[in-house]
Parts: sequence; structure tokens; C-alpha cells
Amino acid sequence: MMIVLYGFILFLRIGGFNGKAVVPYGGESSHRFQDKGHLENLNRLSSQLLNLNSYTIGDADGYKFAPRYHQHQNSEDYLRPRKIDRPKYEPYVEPETIPVYFPVYDDGYTNPEQRSGKAASAEYEDTPLVSQYQEFIMNFFDQKTHKILNALSTQGKVSDGDMRQVRIYGDTDVKNVSQSLLENDQVSYGVLRQTPHGRHLLLVTLLEGFDVDYWEPRCGSYVKMYLPDSLKLPNQPTPPADACILHEVTLNGRVVNRAEILDYYHSKIVSSIGKMEEFSRFHTGDQNAVNSLVRWCLDQDSFDSMLSLLVVIRDSCNNKLFTEAMFTIIQARNDVGFVLPSLSSIDPLDYLPFHNRSSDVSEIYENHRVKRQSQSVISFRGAQRTYPPSEPESRIWYFREDVLINTMHASWHIIMSGSNSRMSLERRGEMFAYMHGQVLHRYNCERLANGLGLTEEFGPRHWPQGIWPGYDSQLGSVINGQRYPGRPAGATITGFNGLRQNTERLNAAIDRLDLGRNRLGYAQGVDFGISPLGDVVEAYGSNNQYGGPHNSGHVRIATAGNSGTGVMGFPQTSMRDPIFYRWHTFIENFFLRYKERLGPYPSADLDFPEVQVDNFWVTSQGQNNVIRTFYDVGTVSLDGNLLRSLGVGNIQYERLNNQGYTFNMQINSSVATPAIGRIFLVPSQFRNNAQSVFIQMDLFYINLRQGQNTLTRSPNESPLHSTAPPVLRDLQNGLLRGMSETTFNYAHCGWPIENAIPRGTTQGMQFDMVLFISKVNERDSQNVNDWLTRGMNSWAWCGVRQGGLPPDSKPMGYPLDRNWDLDVLMRRSNARLTPISIVHEGN
Repeated sequence: MMIVLYGFILFLRIGGFNGKAVVPYGGESSHRFQDKGHLENLNRLSSQLLNLNSYTIGDADGYKFAPRYHQHQNSEDYLRPRKIDRPKYEPYVEPETIPVYFPVYDDGYTNPEQRSGKAASAEYEDTPLVSQYQEFIMNFFDQKTHKILNALSTQGKVSDGDMRQVRIYGDTDVKNVSQSLLENDQVSYGVLRQTPHGRHLLLVTLLEGFDVDYWEPRCGSYVKMYLPDSLKLPNQPTPPADACILHEVTLNGRVVNRAEILDYYHSKIVSSIGKMEEFSRFHTGDQNAVNSLVRWCLDQDSFDSMLSLLVVIRDSCNNKLFTEAMFTIIQARNDVGFVLPSLSSIDPLDYLPFHNRSSDVSEIYENHRVKRQSQSVISFRGAQRTYPPSEPESRIWYFREDVLINTMHASWHIIMSGSNSRMSLERRGEMFAYMHGQVLHRYNCERLANGLGLTEEFGPRHWPQGIWPGYDSQLGSVINGQRYPGRPAGATITGFNGLRQNTERLNAAIDRLDLGRNRLGYAQGVDFGISPLGDVVEAYGSNNQYGGPHNSGHVRIATAGNSGTGVMGFPQTSMRDPIFYRWHTFIENFFLRYKERLGPYPSADLDFPEVQVDNFWVTSQGQNNVIRTFYDVGTVSLDGNLLRSLGVGNIQYERLNNQGYTFNMQINSSVATPAIGRIFLVPSQFRNNAQSVFIQMDLFYINLRQGQNTLTRSPNESPLHSTAPPVLRDLQNGLLRGMSETTFNYAHCGWPIENAIPRGTTQGMQFDMVLFISKVNERDSQNVNDWLTRGMNSWAWCGVRQGGLPPDSKPMGYPLDRNWDLDVLMRRSNARLTPISIVHEGN
């Protein structure tokens, strides 16, 4: 597919050239210019931009990226609630064919020629396939995917390490990612701009030192960025000998100066969010502001121009907006990798309190492997507790307040709720449902371990009532050093009538298996309804036909009883508040309602008579079927600029950890066959109703040999888990000195390995450990070789970041995503249940 894009769309669709206000691409802003000279400069640049030469993306070297589109009815059809004209849970009949799904984006329209199913006869307007922004950004992801696939096809079926040595990032690159960028203990801009990890280093270094001048030393004083005369501030000092002198921004051979760039910045929606104002992905307008900046930057005709542009606007841009845009730019550019720094090392005030730090917890760790020296440690059951001991929610501090868990949630929403590749978007809504469902299931397990029941939903009947308990995170800062406002106990939400009506409409649509734009259902081992449902629950893009209940509820709860916006209003902080889990129980019920509507899986989908699981057990620290957890200390290392601005050293905090474990299995197969293994943990008292508590621990491809197969799986092999993303300082050091291609292209998007095992109890909490071996869907068999070639990269939490499709199109959480009595499921030869005990060592 050839997509023609206009280079450097810095000033797309600029209008009003008769002395009227300049309105940028998409009518993004209501800002008006009063300075006639600045307006004339913008109009002159605009006329030049409209005559730029075009360039193409995609379709290179024989690779074509044919999009898949999802059906779309006209807006009037789905704005009106429909009467349910059949019983709620009539027997479900599988359709013969699977309708192809692809999310609706900002413009909300799809290609009429690609329609299928019930909406095939609907009327469609003659509008773009997807929004211009989404088409634009998807082609960048596709270009990056193409480079990876091209490297694979060059080498054939080889090991992961060998394959990645042939990856080409830039035609003029002078080093590969494993080589050091340092020469005589210095870096030069000439080397940085001509190496993939050098470019990556420059981009992530822009996330350091928001409070200091752009020319101040960064990256351990190795990187000192100075702007050329046309872009610099008047007070920029004389560059030192080892400075990185950035390039000018040029347009059709003419140099664009600082004033012109900033004038255009202030005409775009990105500037509508002030430097110190609130920013949240839960607001559509804030998402559009990120998109505005991303498109502007990616539209530059060179890396040099983009970097200089970013340095110029960085001091004017909202810090959180800028960070999210940088994450998207790094993920989209094909001349850099995927690895991202931990958000907690960029804005630690969103993840850890800096008041009342204490040193009274060091003795807790004396009996563990390493004796800790007395030092200042943040303790959420000590000086930094957010609830008194009398409040039951205080017992689950190690989950709600955990740095890695909250960082995971924020990163997931940046990566998966924003722009993405075509192949990831096909299951994006399902990943939204699955990820949040697993978070909720884990929280339920922690409640059970602490003597509490399952989480009660915060649904329509509760909305007029007060929210109990209240919550104060004691975190800052959102605005100019201010703390997130607390929510008093008993606070109520307002404006929920529309949310109630949309809930009723969505439930009715689920019951009839028809969202209006999409029919829902399951066929040939594929759930083709869960992703469209997820994309209306979170309202991905402008798919707002049911009001986007997920984001709408977050925003309403965040302002309940507050003078500002509380932690529920932001992905990076919302998981700290107990109401998050009540709200997500309400959200989860949409998906459970849909799964119940589908009914149980047919036996043909579950049976695998050629396979017999003979044995299944877990080992940890020399013991079988016992795993131990304990509290230890985690560290967030800060870069030098943050150390100075916050006035603290590296931050240490209490957290939950486990002693490590290995799953072991013996499987007998009467034939040589491919298979998929799935491992779950279920609290034993919920053996007959696991749907709201099951924790998926692993998901893996197996090439079974005929006869006996003995397999082991460790937690770092699971596509559901991830090691913690590197803090910014460590990532910079790794990029400076060179790293492996695998590390360079690993997005660290998964549930934290440290939190993989529920806490358990001091007496030992009983869990059922379940192994289920399933067939590979016929449609997935063609993906197996590609999957093996790519080293079986993770896919289950954030999709495939590096191209290709995994050999598993079965529903996420299958088969426990539908309600099962495990005793019934375990009657099959391809399933095995083993009781285990999770022991918490206590203090």
C-alpha cells in the first residue's frame, strides 16, 4: 500500500491568510495572534509548506501492509437505544465466518468497499478510511515493522541474537547498537546522530532536567545540547568544546527561526495545556494535544530538524504531555529502538511521597539474603501510610502503593491507549479488558489473603451515594508543586445520568451481540467481539458511541469532593485509590456479561485427546509446590538534575517480592504437534467459580514431540511478565556504552516480575495451579515459523511491538475467561491441577 504523505506537515492546513486567525491542522485551536508581523511570517511559511515535495511510506522492498477495517454504521443508527427483541441469554449460535475487526479512529469512518456483515448495507459518507493522524502514525509503525521483518527475511530462521545483528536503522549509521558511543570519554553530535542508540539517547535525554536550561549538562555530563544561532535563546552561553551543536530547522532550503517555531507552537492545540496545568490521557482533548505534537515532530524531514524542534518547544510544553509524546515518537521512529525509561525516574513525585521519610524499617530485612543498613526508606505501613491500621484497605498497601505496579499501568496506557501499529490495534480493546481484568483479579486475591471479600462494584445504584472510604495519596505535584487533592469520605459524584443511560444502552447491545458498528461473537476459536467491546468501553480514538464509560467514570470520581482533580483522574496514580478497583469491577462486568452471553466453550474447542499431562509442579528454593513471599527494599535511582532539584538522594521504598520459582511439567503426546501452554493460579476456595479471581501466569508455544516431553518455565520467560523498565540514568548509561539488540528493542511492558506471586498468608494460602494445553488454531499455524524466528517475543500484555503475529488467536485468558468449575475442566487429559501453598514470611 502506497500512502502519500506531505513532508514536514509542520503547518498542515493553515488557513485564514487574510489577516484572520491562523487555524492549524484539523482546526485544533482557538488561539489568536495579535502580532501582525508574526502572522505574516506564519502565512509566508504556510504557503511554502503547501508546495513541498511529497514522499512515500510503506510498500518498500516487496512488503505491503494491507489494512483491515472494521464495519461502521452511520452515527444516527447507534445514538438511539434499541429495544431488546429477544431473550437476554438465548442459545448462542456460532457464525460461519469471522468478521474482520479494526478500530474506528478520530474521523470514525471506514472504507465502504471493506464492509462486511450486518452493516454491509448501511449508508456511508465519502470520507477518509481512518483519520489523517491515525493513518499517518500507523504508517510510521508499519515502516518500523517492515525494517524488522526485512532483517528476519534476510537471515531466515536464526537465533534472536544473530538475527538482530543485521537490523539496519539508518543508511549512514557508523556503529551498531552494541558499540560504545564514547570516544576518548566524550560523545560528539556527529556520532550520536549517525547511530541508532545515539539517536535514542538524545531523545530520552530530553526527558531529563525539565527544570534546568536546555544547555545544562545531562546524561552524567556527557551530553550538552546547544542550539544554533537561529534557534538559541539570547542568554545561551558560549558552547564548550565538547558541546553537541544541534542543526538548524530548514524548510525548502530556508532556515526557520525560533520565533517562527514558537508562534506556530502557540497556534496548535498542544499549547492549549499550560506548562504547569493538569494533563491526563483520560481526557480526549489532552490526547489530541499529544497527537498534535507527535505529528508535528514526526513530520520533520530529518532527525536533526525534529530534535532541534523538540529542544526549542520543550521549555514551553507541559512536562507530562511532552513525556507522553516522546514515548510515542520513540515507539514510532524506525531509526531508534523500543526501550523506554521508567516513568518513576522521570517524575518520581507521581509515584513516591517525599515527606516524613523514616529509617525505622531496616530491621525487617535482617533475616533475608542481604542485611540492609539503616537508611531512609519510604514505608506505606509506616510514616507514609495513607490509611490508619483500623482501615481494612491499609492492609493492601503493598499492592495499591507499589511503584512498579503503578508505573506499569501508566506505561500501558501511553503505549496501548495511544497510537499504535495496525496489527496491535486489532486486539487492543481485548488487551484493555484483559490487562485491567488481571489487575482486578490480583487485587481480589490480595483481599482474600487479608481476610476481605471480593471487590464490590461501584455501579449505578452506588453513584448517588457517598464513596467510602476517602483517600489521600499524599503525592505531588500535579500543578506547581501542589499535592494531589484528597477525597473526603462520603464524597459523591455528579453528572452521572448520561453515564447511567449509556450503561443501559451498552448492556442492551451486549445482550443482542450487536454494538451497532460491530456484531459480537465467537467462531473458529476466535472471539471477534471482545476487542470491539473493549474499544467502546474505553472509547478508543473517537469511538464514543456509548460515551466511553471507563474514562468518564475516572474523571467524575476524580473530582468528587475535591477542589481539584484527585488521583483517579490520572493513569499514573489511579491504582492507589481503593475506588479504582470498585470502578473497574463495574467495568469488568461489561466483559463478564458478554462472556456469559456466549455461554461455555464447546468441547471441540477444549479437547486435545492426543495430549496427556502426566505431572505438573512448581519448585522454589528447593521446595516443591510451596512459594514464599517477603517484603524487601526497592530503589529508584534519579539522574543528577533530579537529585539537585528534589534535594534527595536515590529513593528506597518497601515492596513485596518473592523467592523465585520454576514451573515443571511432563506431557505425553501420541503425535508430534504444535500446542499452546497456559498456566493459571486460582484461590482454592474459588475452584468452582474462578472467573473473577484467576491469575494467568504464563502463555507459551510448545513444539511437542511424540512421546514424553519434559518442560520448565521461569517467570522471565512469560509474555505476561516484565522486568522493571530501566530508570532514566541506567538507560542512558547503557545506551552510551552499547547494549544488545534484544535489550534495545524490549519495551518492558508487562506485569512486574517482583509482584508475579500474590502475597499469600503466614500460615500458607492455598491456590490451585492449573496447566491447560490447547491446540494451535488452524489460522495460526502459518505464524509459527515467524514466531520462532523472532525469538518468541512477548505479546500478551501490550501486543507485538516488533512485527508479525503470535501463533495464538484464542481469547486472552482462555479457557478461564468464561465461567468454569475447575473440577469439570480438569477431567480432560490435556489439563492438570496441582494444589500449592503461598507462604508470606511476615516481619
